[in-house]
Amino acid sequence: MVEQHRAAALRAFVDQLNELRDLAGEPSLSDLRKLSKPVIDGGAGLPRELTESTTHDILAGKRKRVPDWAWVVSFVAACRMAAEQTGLDVRALGEVAVWNQRWREARAARPDPPTIRAATAPSADQQPVADPVPPPAPAARPVIRIEFAPLPEETQRLLQIYGRTGTRLLRQLHDGDGPGYMRLAVIALLKGWPDEARQWLRRAGDAGQVDAPKLFNDSHRLRAAAQHAYSYARHEQDQRPKKPSVAMFLYRLAADHGHAGAAYQLALIHQDKEEDGAAASLFGRAAAGGDINAGPYRRGSRRMGELGPAHADDHDRIPPSDEPGSPSGSRTHNKLSISDRLVTSGESSTSAIPQSAFRELPVGDRPQ
Repeated sequence: MVEQHRAAALRAFVDQLNELRDLAGEPSLSDLRKLSKPVIDGGAGLPRELTESTTHDILAGKRKRVPDWAWVVSFVAACRMAAEQTGLDVRALGEVAVWNQRWREARAARPDPPTIRAATAPSADQQPVADPVPPPAPAARPVIRIEFAPLPEETQRLLQIYGRTGTRLLRQLHDGDGPGYMRLAVIALLKGWPDEARQWLRRAGDAGQVDAPKLFNDSHRLRAAAQHAYSYARHEQDQRPKKPSVAMFLYRLAADHGHAGAAYQLALIHQDKEEDGAAASLFGRAAAGGDINAGPYRRGSRRMGELGPAHADDHDRIPPSDEPGSPSGSRTHNKLSISDRLVTSGESSTSAIPQSAFRELPVGDRPQ
């Protein structure tokens, strides 16, 4: 029981660290390392240099122990600097005191080390031995202080539901933006807020989005939402190939819900950034999910750009169907469907979708 509690606390803390990186604009692992390097090497001289391999292992949940405080405070400071460099509001990242409290809570869940007790009481003729003089405490490291004013409650709520990237997309909406409403509905669904998603789907229906009632009424709506997120990410990547942050955000949401094609595309982006640790992990997830091209990458026999033209469209992977009557484990390897093209291109019906098309289903699709 104690071990399970410790593992749960560690997973929760790692999730918080990943959310911090997302709020900071998803800086690459190599960028975090550069920011943390000693001043003489052009960095900020943080307490711990954030090597790519260590950072990847911690954020991927591969470490069995809570990282030490020097690494945590360096990670928080590097994320803050990355956010400042890209013009993001750093106040959402949290104060160092808050992170120290989270770190202490995660460490407090560890089982206490065993104590050594004397097997028998000392005899009367034994002389008491003086306790050894403890060694002097090491000099304390300088504390990095990052103080932020608290965010307004509404901003905190939006960040909790949509994340930093999703909140930015929300603030770019304009009235009647049907495709934008659909994107936010998908994000809310995949981040575990079905009630928010339903509101956006109704607005998308009012704006004529024919896929809104389909997703609203889908009995496997998380699987469907993951496919939508993947389609949006492909479209976003085609439109802004040099600014992949939104595409990566959407790919990650889809990959976290079992979409092998999204894991594969996200792995390619990390590989292009020379973040081989993160890429290898995602190639493994894609291969486990059935992506036919991820296996060779996982084994290291291929790199990006070495696939022949016959494989060009094999990455638009749809997760295995769990609809009644579908073949077990069947997969579709086609290009984007007509429905996907409708979503990504913003095409819609000429009139609003009647609200009678939206039927309420029991709330049972919140991600675990």
